Amino acid sequence: MTTVAEIQEQIEKIRASGEVAPPYTWIGYGTVKKKDKKHTYYRLMKADPNSRTKSGKPKTKMVRYLGNADNEKYLKAVAAIERRNQIEKLLNFNKFLTKCCQISRSSFRENNYHNDFSIDLVINCQENFPKLTQVGG
Repeated sequence: MTTVAEIQEQIEKIRASGEVAPPYTWIGYGTVKKKDKKHTYYRLMKADPNSRTKSGKPKTKMVRYLGNADNEKYLKAVAAIERRNQIEKLLNFNKFLTKCCQISRSSFRENNYHNDFSIDLVINCQENFPKLTQVGG
């Protein structure tokens, strides 16, 4: 059975495995044509959710130049973003489990018949927990 402590432990393991990308960051790219060949270069971008352009979109800026797809900086940035996304999935799963448990408890207190459904829902989510922690899962 999956518990909040197990989820927190998974999050700590992910954080210990390397750098975690901050929120609102992504990898942008640009393509340049040189001598009939296309070269793609990557950069780490960041959006400022508190600052908007005239059209209402968040302002963005380049944080770091990452080079091409073989560059170590690029590979590290990709891994950091994957770790951030895994942590976000686990945090969302934790919120969901907490909410399901609250529904189950309130249904049980009120002698509601939805209790079986909520427990089945929590068990189903717990069975899928390993899938949520896999890279790209």
